Amino acid sequence: MTTTKQNGNSTKNNSPKGSQNRAVKSVKNISAQKEGNAQENTPIKKSQLAGVLIRFYAGSLPSRRSDKNESKDLESAKSAKNGTLNVSKKLFSGDELKKEADARIIEARAFFKKLPIYGDSEAICRADYLQEFCTNLNAKIQAAKDAVKLFADSLEMAIEKDKTELGQMFKESDYGLCQKVKAWQSFIEIRPLPDSFASGLVSEAVEREASLFLAKRLQEAKGELLNRLREKLNHAANAIPRAHETRFCASSLSNVAEIAREVSQVLFDDDSEIKSLCAEIEKTFVELTANTEGIKSEFISTVRDDAEAKAKAQLEKVNAAMSAFM
Repeated sequence: MTTTKQNGNSTKNNSPKGSQNRAVKSVKNISAQKEGNAQENTPIKKSQLAGVLIRFYAGSLPSRRSDKNESKDLESAKSAKNGTLNVSKKLFSGDELKKEADARIIEARAFFKKLPIYGDSEAICRADYLQEFCTNLNAKIQAAKDAVKLFADSLEMAIEKDKTELGQMFKESDYGLCQKVKAWQSFIEIRPLPDSFASGLVSEAVEREASLFLAKRLQEAKGELLNRLREKLNHAANAIPRAHETRFCASSLSNVAEIAREVSQVLFDDDSEIKSLCAEIEKTFVELTANTEGIKSEFISTVRDDAEAKAKAQLEKVNAAMSAFM
């Protein structure tokens, strides 16, 4: 396993080609059967896919603390049953440096989540995209680390501000965990996609089951990618008919083009049909985005009707593609 760990003082980049080559293995691809649910019962047959699994962690900064004593006092004052109320105090409320650090951490997590999810906590990354992805993710982690350090450097002032704002509810003990801010951590772990058992070491039945399990996981990951696209498309298709009546934003259209581009970029196998569909959707919604004002116009309903028809047509194609993963 190749691991990159980052804390408040050090960063190790995990994208060199040496690490990449050691991490990457060819993995057997899913047999392309798109009628019924046959693909779920089809083991991986052919090595067409090379990729890795990535696990990413970025710690959270302290934001709230429960106050048991205040909770009990409030329960008593309100004649509430013991354990039914929970008084929670917001720490560092309104601190701009804390907000900036939180925003950068969220941005790094969101970038990681653009990859197709594999199982509960890992994502799949194509071998030829690994270096670019790790470079971009490390840049976002570095931005988060820098923002966290700025907040950590002002921690004492932030605590003094809380002392004023929380009044009698301020407790020094609530801030013991805040020392972890100075040792904020994130890490990236990279490992090869699991291959089926080595031939001859286990029975044919066990090897088949292992291959089936991997095939199912990869199908689920691809289905989840398409569902992201479908959700954005569905939102746009429902919003376009009311564009002249609501605060319709161009982002409702440009977001579809962006997610189509992202899905094609992170797609981990050679599914030319899905890549072609993504390219078609991106082109369509780039054109629709350029005509946002016409779609919003109260006087040219034909433009809006045409846009709605195009959005629904693309949505139908995505729904059809997703039927193979249902």
